[in-house]
Amino acid sequence: MMKKNIQVDQGTMEATIDCSKNAIYVVKDGCLIMIEPPSSGYGEQTAIWLGGKVDRVECTEINKVY
Repeated sequence: MMKKNIQVDQGTMEATIDCSKNAIYVVKDGCLIMIEPPSSGYGEQTAIWLGGKVDRVECTEINKVY
C-alpha cells in the first residue's frame, strides 16, 4: 500500500485533489492522506475507525491468475 500526504492550506483548511486518479482519500486531524489502489489492480481496502477517527487502512491484494 502506498500512501501520500496531500498539501492542505492551513488558513482555509482546503486541499486540491486530482479527480482523474483512482484513490481513497482520508482526512485525519487536518491532514489529507491519499491511499493508492493495490498495485495488482485487484484487492480490498478497509478503513478501521477508533475513537471517531480512521486509525488504519487494512489492505488485501489479490493476484488474478489468467
